[in-house]
Amino acid sequence: PAIRRSLASGESWDFVFPPAPYAADGSRVMQLEGRCRSPLALLVRPDEGNLVRLLPGVSQAERLALIEEALSSGAADANYPRWYWSSPGAHACFEGDVEALSLLHRFGLNLEQKVEWLLQPSPSFTYAHAAAFNGNANVLTFMRQRVRPSVFLAADGDGSNPLHTLMESSRNLQTAELLLELGVDGYCKNGAGRSALSMSIEKLPALAARLLDAKSRFEYRWWGNDLFWFSFDGIVLPCTHDGRAMPIFDGANRSTTVEQLIVRHDRRELLTTPVMRFVLERKWDYFAAAIYQRRFAQYMLMVGGLLGATVSDVGSAAFAASCAACVGSWGAFVLQASREVAALGPANYLRSPRVLAEWRVRRLLNALDSVHLLLVPLVPAVKACVAAGALDPSLRPAVAPVAAALQLSLALRALQYVALNRSLGPLLVIIVEMFGDILSFVGLYAFILLGLCRRACTPLATSPRPARGPDTSP
Repeated sequence: PAIRRSLASGESWDFVFPPAPYAADGSRVMQLEGRCRSPLALLVRPDEGNLVRLLPGVSQAERLALIEEALSSGAADANYPRWYWSSPGAHACFEGDVEALSLLHRFGLNLEQKVEWLLQPSPSFTYAHAAAFNGNANVLTFMRQRVRPSVFLAADGDGSNPLHTLMESSRNLQTAELLLELGVDGYCKNGAGRSALSMSIEKLPALAARLLDAKSRFEYRWWGNDLFWFSFDGIVLPCTHDGRAMPIFDGANRSTTVEQLIVRHDRRELLTTPVMRFVLERKWDYFAAAIYQRRFAQYMLMVGGLLGATVSDVGSAAFAASCAACVGSWGAFVLQASREVAALGPANYLRSPRVLAEWRVRRLLNALDSVHLLLVPLVPAVKACVAAGALDPSLRPAVAPVAAALQLSLALRALQYVALNRSLGPLLVIIVEMFGDILSFVGLYAFILLGLCRRACTPLATSPRPARGPDTSP
């Protein structure tokens, strides 16, 4: 009744309620601070979920009738306020209320209006952003026939298009696919250096698979091989000034690449897409294979040299050759690492994106490599010093366990190199998973067995001893 009396009296609804942080009794009411809206906006969205619900006894039909009466009487302007985000049109898009939005549009609502949003530097937030925020595909479908296509492509004040907004909030796959149909770019970066592709790799891999598949187009088969057209923009292009892949930022604001994101979040299925397979194969063919073969040969030379230095006698030709191979390959590894540190400086090297990314992905392997670089020269050095009389001979037996542990850890580390082989790699992965399953079963079985043992031993420990009769011995 109060609303109808206001309409009948001819009052203007083109104003925004001021903040009301205090109730009539003086108590703090934080929820009322979210009611800084026009009366028409409150009618469009009386229930926002986290605020006190308004019009609890009013049906949907009655509410729409009130909105129509306010608009037809001229008491409210469908576009008021024009720049404030909390406008009737924006709230209809946030709520997914197509009926209210259609009613507002019939009375002159500009669906291409841009508004201010939070602390963005410019009023560039569109109703398409508002619909994508909560994943309201029905609102986008309604707007599709009534606005220019460029509305869906516009970026807000932070450089985010509606697909960025969707990935930051609702992450609705159906709405994301609709935005792609409307031509929204899923590969461009916003002001934070993130793309819809990178965000979907982290949170919505089904969308990431679609975006990566869209970067390849099958042409035909030639001699049993599938031929594709590829586009690498937004995946590895544009490259940096030093020729590295296009950098992006993840959810923790760390610089990374699309490939590193896929590895870090264990999205193996994305590596099987044609465009990613092509990128990885070209990297392997042009430089990665040569680096792998060189490092693998160098590593095996160090392992073989350490083994020879461990089992051969000091002063023999085998010991000298083994020490030369072990120390030479070990020195090559140390020289390579020292050059990288010297080029950037110790502090900058430890903070460089590549080193941080490597330690996040290969923390255990990098730690193991560091231990190897410290301990590998220890075995031949101790044997040589003991033979020369520079060290106590009793130290030689103490080095034997270290040498045995090194041989075991170096052999296990070599499996990481073998894992890159196309024939042996899958077998190694299967074996590792089998051992993981076996260890899980053994752990569960040991836990159950321990419980049974405790249950079986408890009665024996707590049962009373039999009473002894009187001593009748002489």
